[in-house]
Amino acid sequence: MKRVADDVERASKRIKLDRASIDSSIIFADPAQEKTAADLLKWSAGLTGYIAGKICMKWPAMRSKYRIKMDIWSLADGQKQFEVVFDGAYTEEFRRRKLVFGIGQEIKLSLEGAVAEKASASQSVHLPISLRYTQGVALEIVPQSDGPAMKVDTWYKPSSATEVFAPVSADTDWFSTPIRIKPRAPASKTVLMDIDEEPVADTVHPSVAPKSATPLNNIRNLSSKTSPSSHSTHKPLPVSTSRSVPITTIPSIVGESTAPTEVFRNQRPLATTSKLVAPPPRIPPSTSTPPNRAPVPNAAVVLANPSVPECPAETVSLSDNEPITHPEKVLNKKQRKNQARKEKRKQQKAGSALPSVAPPDDPPEADHVPASADPVPPDAAQAPPPPLSPQIPSPVSEAKQLTPPPPPIPPHASASNPQSPPSPPRLQVPYRFTALSNFHASRSYSVIAIVTSITDITKSRTGQWTCSLRVVDQSNCDESYGSSKEGLLVNCFREVHKEWLPSVSVGDVIFLSEIKPSKSFGGAAATGYSDKFKWAVYDSAKGDVKHGNGSNALGSQFLGEGFGVQFSPFYHPSTTEELTYCAALRDWWKGVEAKRLAAKGTIHQIPADPTITYRSSSHRKHQLFSEIAESGQYFDCTVRVLHGHPNGQTYRLYVTDGTPLQGSKPCPINTCSPSLVDRVVAIEMWDNACAIGPQMLPDECYLLRNVRLIQSKEGYAECKLVETKIQKLELNAADEYPSLKALLERLRPYDEEQIEEPEVKLISSVQDREFFNCVVELLHKDATQQAIYVTDYTSHPKVPTANEPWALGLGNRVLKIALFDHQPAMAERLTVGRLYMIKNLRLQQSQVALEFRGTLGGSENLIIPINPKLSSYETWKHDLLSRKNEVKISARQAVEGIAVSIPPTAQAAQPQDHSTYEQDLKLAERPGGHRFIGRILDFYPFQLKDSFERMCTRCNELIPQKRLACFRCNDVKKEYVKVVCVLRLEFDLGGQIIYLSVSGNVPLLEGFEPTILRDNPEATRRFADIMQPLLHNLEAVHDGILNKQVIEPSSPEMTLIVDTWKGTDQKIVYGLRGIIS
Repeated sequence: MKRVADDVERASKRIKLDRASIDSSIIFADPAQEKTAADLLKWSAGLTGYIAGKICMKWPAMRSKYRIKMDIWSLADGQKQFEVVFDGAYTEEFRRRKLVFGIGQEIKLSLEGAVAEKASASQSVHLPISLRYTQGVALEIVPQSDGPAMKVDTWYKPSSATEVFAPVSADTDWFSTPIRIKPRAPASKTVLMDIDEEPVADTVHPSVAPKSATPLNNIRNLSSKTSPSSHSTHKPLPVSTSRSVPITTIPSIVGESTAPTEVFRNQRPLATTSKLVAPPPRIPPSTSTPPNRAPVPNAAVVLANPSVPECPAETVSLSDNEPITHPEKVLNKKQRKNQARKEKRKQQKAGSALPSVAPPDDPPEADHVPASADPVPPDAAQAPPPPLSPQIPSPVSEAKQLTPPPPPIPPHASASNPQSPPSPPRLQVPYRFTALSNFHASRSYSVIAIVTSITDITKSRTGQWTCSLRVVDQSNCDESYGSSKEGLLVNCFREVHKEWLPSVSVGDVIFLSEIKPSKSFGGAAATGYSDKFKWAVYDSAKGDVKHGNGSNALGSQFLGEGFGVQFSPFYHPSTTEELTYCAALRDWWKGVEAKRLAAKGTIHQIPADPTITYRSSSHRKHQLFSEIAESGQYFDCTVRVLHGHPNGQTYRLYVTDGTPLQGSKPCPINTCSPSLVDRVVAIEMWDNACAIGPQMLPDECYLLRNVRLIQSKEGYAECKLVETKIQKLELNAADEYPSLKALLERLRPYDEEQIEEPEVKLISSVQDREFFNCVVELLHKDATQQAIYVTDYTSHPKVPTANEPWALGLGNRVLKIALFDHQPAMAERLTVGRLYMIKNLRLQQSQVALEFRGTLGGSENLIIPINPKLSSYETWKHDLLSRKNEVKISARQAVEGIAVSIPPTAQAAQPQDHSTYEQDLKLAERPGGHRFIGRILDFYPFQLKDSFERMCTRCNELIPQKRLACFRCNDVKKEYVKVVCVLRLEFDLGGQIIYLSVSGNVPLLEGFEPTILRDNPEATRRFADIMQPLLHNLEAVHDGILNKQVIEPSSPEMTLIVDTWKGTDQKIVYGLRGIIS
């Protein structure tokens, strides 16, 4: 690059327009610059403009990498999604601006600097590309309200107003370096300049006193660079630590007034081996000369004249009796804070606010005295000091100067502070016990300590009783300071008896035997296991131990369900040395509390109620909804479930604790009283908690932990739950959980209110396309067709006859209900055979499926168990069961009529005409039940113990024996596994062979629970006894084949009731209903 002389004047030319001068706000404000998904698919290297959309997914930030997924929409392309990655050093601006990407945020993203990468598109809504920003980015977060938008543009750098350029000559090259005008420092300011300022030679004013330099300028001057040797009139001194250098080696500083050194930004520093900083003055800050000493004239001129140039940073002013000091270290903000904190702790331990100082008559000593320097002779202290140049104090030394000096210590005062007596000697820990600071992993310990805090007794997720306490002793206690997390955390567990946990108060001396070190959130902790640790509390009044309020509990118990060793949770001291140590430890703790109380000042304490036990806890608080007001707060709560339904990728749960949540949206729920509507709170369950939501049924009570108060998109207050810290509370356990007992008391007035009862109709009296409510029994669930089959045991003329095994004898009393939207997911938790109330059901003719059926859709839970609190509950239940019994009686009479019409066995055994059987088979093509007379020849599978297999209800395929779930459907949770009977009978119908299937719903297997017989020998024996009338000796024939024995089958002729229907391949399928003879 060509440079021009300083005296050449150049006229201004056209400024080159680069990216740094373009503001992204201009681009975002132009709608013509907005790009669509089609533009992204036609990506080119020079594509400009921006894209606008919403953030539909985000990932946690990892170092300098941010990853989001954007959702954009256009009229031509519709909805499209693609990923955006921000990766580079420029993301530090995100952290500096505290930029947080949120789901649903509207964002405008400039395409400048973006690189398109190929991505996999698993769905049609996904674009096959992703954008990556590695050099910089310009984006704008569109606010949801009227507030200002947040813009981050790492490309745009506005021109600085601090640099002034001279006019540019017209004949000068366009790329020449402009001449920088040197700004002059004001005369009223100090010669200690900012890093962007340069000294200016002014007139000498000896009468003007020097002004103190500001700390900011002092710190900045430590990092400033000196001018080259060509511009400096002073030469650096050689470094020497063995001998002191007299001040006469620098005559120009004392006797001359030279021009100041000019400092430019881009100048190189002097090539020196080290930098020396002038030592702090040996005079008090309040005076310009030491007391009782005559001032030096030359030094006075230097100190009083602000225009005299100061010594450069790489030169040093030395005296005859001072050694050269090492350069002082410049501390950053964090180091200064740590150093101040350490000094404060030292002062607190010493018992005074500031360290003691020497009397003011004695001059202070130098801050740094190197070990290698020669000692200063005694007579040198009385000599007048050499002239000193203004020094640059370090932050530490300056802080000492700014701190007001403490009052002098009287001569008769002792070395130790009388207000803080020395700490007592360390107590000797008894044998078999360990100090808390000596804990190590992989072994158990016994300790004696002071209790500083204890939590309430609760139940863990595994069902054990648990509590946590913190303990201290002399080895891990800071006597001058106490905190809420002071001491060692000990988590105690008991499986059976709640009274076996420690019952102590804060300040008690406790014995803890056989506790094992562990980790809790990265810190040190210990665990007392249920069958290991023992405890006791020292009673200072009796001089012995006690075991809290657990006198009513068992003193010991045999472990291993009564077959193990005898175990007692209570510790009993074996020597008097332990009790003596407890008394001494209690006295020591009283002294610690007195010392801390004296440090805090006078505290007036109100005596507490002795009947109430106070326990300190550092955990989250258990709060009511009415006590929560701060958004983002985490808390625990005990609630009753009112309603729940899936909400996209989450599960929305409606609960109440009997108190209103400020700012929440009223949620009318049909299952609760109208006066409780404003006390219903919505909880959005995410991630792991979402899977547990469908299992939480109405009217059940739960203890929810780590719930967070958030604000919805509409601005209403609601809650969020992510973790599976959910504990179901039984109503009969109200005495064990005070929060549950208080919840039931608050909800008692609302439970007594009369709930509005819905109008219920029978299926037989409903018109087409009419919405109605009904009480039905669930007969069957079909996950493949997303439908359920119900009945209220009344017939409808348009409902088709059901021929399934689970609907035998019901005819047109079975209604098929097709499920849409969120209803199929809700139907998964329904139980077959249970009574339900279905709301807003509509019957209509389907033009697609060509059948008359019911339809149910939406996100609201419309299939709910009947509320027992309704006055009509018993009436509905009684009427439905009465109709069910009538249908059963009529079906039984029909079967008996068929049995009576069967001819005697001897006549049935006579040979019949072959055409008669063909006519029977032709008649069997009609759906329904038929009577077949024949003989069972064989059965399948070969062994009767393989008659039950696992089947996947999602793909309707049998699961191999080596697997417990369907691998094809990725059924990890075994949600679609069902045990079915696969037994097939080979039936000889007068020369025609048909195969009868035996399902688990036939009356023959009534009361037999389907199970895998290979794993249950008792069930295999019961199943063989049930099938004995059908198979006779066919099972023995199969066993003989395995043993290479020939056994002739002896299966007699019998009359069976067989059901027929058409399968998926339109072929006739035969199923066994029962046996007559």
